[in-house]
Amino acid sequence: AVKRGGRLVYATCSSEPEENASVVTSFLQSHRDFALAPRTRATAVPASLLTDEGWLATSPAAHGLETFFAAVLVRRGAA
Repeated sequence: AVKRGGRLVYATCSSEPEENASVVTSFLQSHRDFALAPRTRATAVPASLLTDEGWLATSPAAHGLETFFAAVLVRRGAA
């Protein structure tokens, strides 16, 4: 249950597309009342860790970090 204007964070410690981007894409296609949260300057996540889609994606080779994925989804409508 997410109120209108509320956020839902989907996160994994996986690099597998079928556990990450595919899950988020499928969720958004079947839940039209949700969208990816817009990227803002105020985000605490460095831009170098964000994909073009706005998802967090880290890897040991690229970032010297463990593998993580996260997407912030927002339920459309006023809170």
